Amino acid sequence: MDRAVDGLVRETFLSSLDLGRQALTILGIDAEAASRAVDLFRDHDERTLAATHAFYRDEARLIQSTRDAADELASLFEADKPG
Repeated sequence: MDRAVDGLVRETFLSSLDLGRQALTILGIDAEAASRAVDLFRDHDERTLAATHAFYRDEARLIQSTRDAADELASLFEADKPG
């Protein structure tokens, strides 16, 4: 990101998302809900990655941001629960 490279692909990110989707369906989550959860995670993760790039060398700030992002993601998943 520091070198402004376009088309950056994280080596195991896409396969991890697919594995997560498969795990959710094996655990009994319907395919549509599993896909929605994975999409929600992916979008949140990509936004978080872009936001933290500005201060990735500041370890204390990065740790706090990561904690905040985890809390935000939990809230997003909670809000996405049906019913």
